[in-house]
Amino acid sequence: MPKHHQFAIIILWSNITVFFGQEYGVEGKVSHEGTTEPIAYATAALYTQIDSALVNGVISDDTGHFHIKASGPGLYYIKISMLGFGEHVVPDIILDDSKPHMDIGTLYVQPQSIALEGVEVVSERAAVEYKVDRKVIDVAKLGVASNVQLSEALRILPSVDADAQGNVSLRGSQNFQVLIDGKPSPLNGSEALQQYTAAEIERVELITNPSAKYRAGNTSGIINLILKKGEGLGLSGLVNYGFNRGIGEYQPYNLNTTLSYKRKKYSLTSTISFRDQRYVFNMIGFLSRASQVDMQNLFRNPVPWTRSRISLDLDYSLNERHTITLAGRYIQRDNQFDIQTRHIFLEPNSVPFFSQVKGITKRHTYALSLYDLLKFDDEGHELKSLLTYFDQPIEERQFFKEYESLQQENLSADSFQDVLSDHHQINLTVDYSKPIHENAKWETGIDILGISRTSTRETETFLPEPSPFALDRFTVKTGTYAGYGTFMDQLFNLDFQAGLRVEYYTRLIEQLGSDMSYAFKRVNLFPSFHLSKKIRDKREIKLSYSRRIRRPSMFRLQPYLNWSNNFISYGGNPNLIPALISSFELSHMHRLKKVTAVLEGFYRTTANEITHGQRLNTETGILEGGPVNIDNSKFYGVETSLDIKPTPWLQTIASGTYFRNTITGALFDQEIDQRFYAWRARLNNRLNLGKEVQFNLNAFYNSKIKTVQGEQASNYWLNISLSTPILRKKGTFSMSYRDVFGTGRYYETRRGVDFTDEGRLRQPRQVLGFNLSYRFNSYKKKEKQFEFED
Repeated sequence: MPKHHQFAIIILWSNITVFFGQEYGVEGKVSHEGTTEPIAYATAALYTQIDSALVNGVISDDTGHFHIKASGPGLYYIKISMLGFGEHVVPDIILDDSKPHMDIGTLYVQPQSIALEGVEVVSERAAVEYKVDRKVIDVAKLGVASNVQLSEALRILPSVDADAQGNVSLRGSQNFQVLIDGKPSPLNGSEALQQYTAAEIERVELITNPSAKYRAGNTSGIINLILKKGEGLGLSGLVNYGFNRGIGEYQPYNLNTTLSYKRKKYSLTSTISFRDQRYVFNMIGFLSRASQVDMQNLFRNPVPWTRSRISLDLDYSLNERHTITLAGRYIQRDNQFDIQTRHIFLEPNSVPFFSQVKGITKRHTYALSLYDLLKFDDEGHELKSLLTYFDQPIEERQFFKEYESLQQENLSADSFQDVLSDHHQINLTVDYSKPIHENAKWETGIDILGISRTSTRETETFLPEPSPFALDRFTVKTGTYAGYGTFMDQLFNLDFQAGLRVEYYTRLIEQLGSDMSYAFKRVNLFPSFHLSKKIRDKREIKLSYSRRIRRPSMFRLQPYLNWSNNFISYGGNPNLIPALISSFELSHMHRLKKVTAVLEGFYRTTANEITHGQRLNTETGILEGGPVNIDNSKFYGVETSLDIKPTPWLQTIASGTYFRNTITGALFDQEIDQRFYAWRARLNNRLNLGKEVQFNLNAFYNSKIKTVQGEQASNYWLNISLSTPILRKKGTFSMSYRDVFGTGRYYETRRGVDFTDEGRLRQPRQVLGFNLSYRFNSYKKKEKQFEFED
């Protein structure tokens, strides 16, 4: 049949269907395969499957969504194409009178190299992208060694810092929430980040001023980890092995593997990870008091820290719009320590002696979650629910000894302290979102969190005051009942989002076997506001505000003492009250051809700040420490970053933070008024040597800062790494050299009435690391890459 006859028939059929009110069509969404970000301006073309005749074609909108009208009932296929990406073909689309419209869901396309006159052009994302309420970081482009802990890899970002033991702070606070693929981690803050290496992470999202949608207890924000996943249908996987050797670090290694099996309606993903570290921290402590000097050597002998993780996720699509996910997690963490102290009395004719504290802490976490996602007809209209339960038994054991010298028998009988804890948590969240029109959407939801922890401490000790044998048992129960609502729209070319969250919080601490109890109840309101303005697609200005809260952790609330030795104790404070935080942020981003410049200002004020303090008991000579509330603190400053790519083979990311911190109030009987300026700088150079070899250089500097009772000295260090693809680009080999000059030291001083406490901690230095990653079946042949199976 001549083509002009075909065209006439198509036009005639289209008019008939419109006349009788029956429309046929196909809709879907185009997203980036590796990042799941929507792709705008992709071409979606509809063809008849019998003869590949073009029926219609459209361009995807800013959300990646497209809708194509068909000419009538029949058998069709869709082809998605975009410059710099591979094609995506969806065959066997059947439209008839019983089903005139089909939603084919989200279609993923992969970046693809394009040869242009001998030059290879690759579609590449920036290392850091800026969204309305978050920063999105491509971990592979940070230029860090793939075998390091994620907590160390994130140090390159201006908003993030970490100490030598991997404790991460976000905008100056260690109180933040970690999400795994958008779902809450069973572990808190740094503990969650220490479970992963950089090789396992695709992207990291930083939300430093969360909206009312998120839990208000995230003082400094949220870190969302997007894990690497298998691509395409069938079996795929990732295997990663890393090994390190350096001064102060004895043969640590990590091994993790991820397997993914995908079919049309379901997918199964399993991860097994193990990390072993043996540190010689060489921490020297110096405590000077009115009558005595203690010299302390922490972790004198190599002590193992081990981390294991097993996870299993099952995703099942009930239909095109309804998906459920069942996930299980097991996480094991073992820490050991060995503290040796030399006690020197300043009184005449006194004899020095030695003490030793050895111990181990074992944590086992078991978590189960059920996630349900229901999508309605209109794009963005969704109902999400997540039910999570986890149990975490913790076993802590400490042994105490006193020696006349390190070579002689102990002066007293061995003593011990055992603490057994069981932590239960259940959480239910329900989120509902409904688009109102093109730019407007409202969201609402509930968040119910219940936590119970029971701790039993058994002690037999020579330490002052307690009886020779003591048994303590207490429980902490908390409940948080929250609801929220947010609304977003565009007004006068300004994108805005406003929200309000209400939380009712209860806490009860009971000392079992006694009448001692501590109860606390409170209702709080948490508003949030975000404003964004784009100027000619090259500049963007953002302003945000949120109110949040910092509630004391279970450890800080425990109503008994722990001991480092017979002269140093620390304990919890069941009378702590939550700290309230108000946070403001203002940022300006300017995109040029080869440079992206960002300037951010932040201001955070905290009432009833929770901090750790120490005081000397002059009657017993014991240095007592623990958490207390002080009046308030203020933390404000500016962050700036430059992402410069002057040539295709060189990229430089330079960033810095300049801030001021003020802490005022009463700490025990001492008035505190600490005010100081400080700054941090980060430099990352990524150099492509030829087409495949990449060299990275990371430099860090932290200036001196003041703490509540003292100060931390400045420090700096340099890391370098080299990586190259192997095994036909299915694998990657990398090597790194961390802390090249051995300058990564941490020095802190605390001062109070009648005492000075100094500590120096040297992190593992001049560490040579090797890492090997291998991916199999991570992509399929082009013509089969995106086909659905029957």
